[in-house]
Amino acid sequence: YVKEEYEGWKKECVNILFDKFDSKKRTFAPDEEILKALEQSRAISQEGNLNETKKQCMPFIKFKKDQASKLGAAALDKKLPFGEIDVLQENLEFIKRQLGLEHVEILSVTDPNAVSKAGSHASILQQTAPSPGSPTSIFFS
Repeated sequence: YVKEEYEGWKKECVNILFDKFDSKKRTFAPDEEILKALEQSRAISQEGNLNETKKQCMPFIKFKKDQASKLGAAALDKKLPFGEIDVLQENLEFIKRQLGLEHVEILSVTDPNAVSKAGSHASILQQTAPSPGSPTSIFFS
């Protein structure tokens, strides 16, 4: 299962980081400033428990900051610069060979019909939600 664009609190974290990023120096505003923007964010506060959401946000923010320091502002895009589903489809035979599988389906987690194919395993998509560049696999026998 693939998700090609960040949503919810992850999207808001990326927006905040983008606003606090100096692309020429590849540096960010101080952490206190980022944390303040996070606490003042309407989108973050709508996620429910602010402290719980912040606990989720902080590792993600660190990850994205590290990426942006190495790769530049492109690491702060909310969507990959290519179609992830298309790339996986183009490499389907290679994926099947490498994993020793007879059948592989590449599905979008945003498509309710595709999610219904997971059946009783659909909860995995909540527990280990896919995000851009990080699909979630469900295996059936």
